[in-house]
Amino acid sequence: MEKSHKNFDAVSELNELLENYFRNTIIPQLFVDSDLVLRKFTPTAKRQFKLKDSDVGRPIEEGKEYFRFSTFIENIRNVIT
Repeated sequence: MEKSHKNFDAVSELNELLENYFRNTIIPQLFVDSDLVLRKFTPTAKRQFKLKDSDVGRPIEEGKEYFRFSTFIENIRNVIT
């Protein structure tokens, strides 16, 4: 049981560090899965791309009118491939 408690503590600490990074970065970042479903975004990305918290879990293509570059989604696909 002690090992799983340590693992939980380590994961909790990493999650806290990651959340702190998200809150404090000035770079707009979107995090999508391999199906191009939005999983997370930074506050800066929320403002720049006019995202809402309810956009998490939706395909990124649903917000494509907010992306300045027409190849944005295709670029993401290429990176994933």
